[in-house]
Amino acid sequence: MPTIDLGLTQAFWEGGPDSGLRLLATMAYPSDQAKRHELIASAFAGELARTERLRAGNLSPGVAKLLDATDRQATDGIAEEGGFAALHRSADPVSAERGLARRCISGELAGTQLLFLMTPPYRVRGRDGPTAEQGVFLISRLNALKNRGNVGAPRLPTSRSKIKDAWAEFLSVSHLWAAIRLLMRKRDPQPLSVGRLLGASEVVLERAVVGGHLKADQLWRPPRELCLPEADLPFVQPLSDQARKILLEYRNPKKYQSKTDLD
Repeated sequence: MPTIDLGLTQAFWEGGPDSGLRLLATMAYPSDQAKRHELIASAFAGELARTERLRAGNLSPGVAKLLDATDRQATDGIAEEGGFAALHRSADPVSAERGLARRCISGELAGTQLLFLMTPPYRVRGRDGPTAEQGVFLISRLNALKNRGNVGAPRLPTSRSKIKDAWAEFLSVSHLWAAIRLLMRKRDPQPLSVGRLLGASEVVLERAVVGGHLKADQLWRPPRELCLPEADLPFVQPLSDQARKILLEYRNPKKYQSKTDLD
């Protein structure tokens, strides 16, 4: 079982200064350690740039010492992530941001697929569900509808092969992406924190493992010693009328070849 590196040493924790960044790096690049290092190192470099701009002002000795401490933390963080070699690999910030955005979209696809698989059992056209193939088909159609309604916004993937690839690549963090969706669905006035997300992801993980959708030893999890808040999540979501209507078009997956993908 891989453990998420949150940069923490204490068991009772409300969130470290870079824990959210480290969590995002894991969620975006679950199988690419080098990319995780690049993302974290570039963020620390950005912090150094900000403190350098602040030093141009007329600072009191106390504030200057605080910035010194911030610089030391950022410099140490860059060293831990591979030093200037990691920064050199991520030298193009615009390209890095676009790449991260694409990775997050793929992660969200995996989270959506997991939540679909956790839908209460149903029957459409004599076929029992949910199944992985039905989920891919449904996500493809729903994304196509969203793309038509959001002109000018970034296009969501509709290719079933791309959705399958996202599920395979982000399966190990799919419970984390699913947890974000459930917390947003809950419309809780509390702000989303790293601790709340991790606590919710553990609830998703346990239910997904019991349901046979995920295997615990393949999933990224927080350190065992962390005390995380409990989460009450809105899991029970029967198949919507829109989803049922779309699934009426579903046929045997063997009939769906790459040429039938929407893009």
